[in-house]
Amino acid sequence: MIYSAKIVVEGPEEDLLAVKAILEPDAYLPKPKLEGNLLTFEIKSESPRKLRAEVNSLLRLFALIESLLVIVRSL
Repeated sequence: MIYSAKIVVEGPEEDLLAVKAILEPDAYLPKPKLEGNLLTFEIKSESPRKLRAEVNSLLRLFALIESLLVIVRSL
């Protein structure tokens, strides 16, 4: 059985472009799709535990990137 998750991030297009540019080169992450002000990630796995781990890793990366964007804007 294949398990899947879809993560949709909404925000200003310039922020989403930055997130995409940071995450896209990583061969272990799903390739993001940018459509307007939505960035979509689709993750598939044969194991629900592995899927949950991948989703959690991606969410932690989003939080880290968001913090970095806040710091850069405040400079």
